[in-house]
Amino acid sequence: MLILKKAFWRFKTTIKTIFWKFKTILKKIYWRLKKLIKVIKYYLNKTKAINTIKNSLDGIVFLSNIYPSYDNIYRNMFVHSRVKAFFNKGLVSNVIVVNPFKCFYLREYEGINIAEINSVILKQALKDIKGLTLCVHFLNRSIWDGVKDNLENNKLIIWVHGADIQPWWRRKFNYENNDVELKKEKKNSEKRMELWKEVFNHKYKENIHIVFVSEYSKNEAFEDYGVDWPNSNCSVIHNYINIDKFNYIKKPVEQRKKILTIKSFSAKTYANDITQKAIIELSKNKIFDDLEFAIYGDGARFEEDTQLLKNFKNVSINKKFLNSDEIAA
Repeated sequence: MLILKKAFWRFKTTIKTIFWKFKTILKKIYWRLKKLIKVIKYYLNKTKAINTIKNSLDGIVFLSNIYPSYDNIYRNMFVHSRVKAFFNKGLVSNVIVVNPFKCFYLREYEGINIAEINSVILKQALKDIKGLTLCVHFLNRSIWDGVKDNLENNKLIIWVHGADIQPWWRRKFNYENNDVELKKEKKNSEKRMELWKEVFNHKYKENIHIVFVSEYSKNEAFEDYGVDWPNSNCSVIHNYINIDKFNYIKKPVEQRKKILTIKSFSAKTYANDITQKAIIELSKNKIFDDLEFAIYGDGARFEEDTQLLKNFKNVSINKKFLNSDEIAA
């Protein structure tokens, strides 16, 4: 009887072992198949993305690092304003957002078709294409890697805004009393400067045109990089304003007492801390009670740069952005 019991337990143990080993093998097969399906889907999606983008490329193509959406209207809204102006002239209808985390994603914003793709898709889509004018806002490594090998027969126009080209020492004021962030910015600055050196020394740099928002920013950039860039390959164009929407209307004298500010609060660059100090200084003046302030915006510094204004009854603080129609109204 004892021998039978031992034999039974050995048999039971063997069956359990075989079962768990078989289950483990099945799990491995399942996860490998899942991974394989994922890879197949990626390559099928990649091929579809390349073909879709390639077929949509024609004439002027706008590329950006981010672009507005209905959920976040302030993501390079000024770029959208420029695109809309081109769109209304029948010059462009599509925008490409180069996003390292997207393989292929299509969306729309106010009639503009937007494709979000990574630099690999962009590079493949541009291959063998000729005669394009690629208009880039906020050049970064992803965008540059997508376009740099396809400039022999295409033109590249880069709009420079400041943060996308300036070395760390030009923006040091953003990191006062924060050595950790300053150290991080110095590393980012090294990468940024390396990228721009590639631009300035590109094999087909005669096909690259750089647009600055001011003469000052142009001179500053060339000084920082020690570049003698030809005048024929750069321009100064001030930020676009839609004069049909924001046309000048003579206002009553009393409206001078109503002050509106709409800004990002993402960095000290936007000088919202100075706005706060100015309002506090004005509060010491007799005219202050006759003034009305409306502050709109959002960003990491919003609380800090509005905190001291919350007790003023004539200061309206709104943690939100306005679209162009709301601003014009």
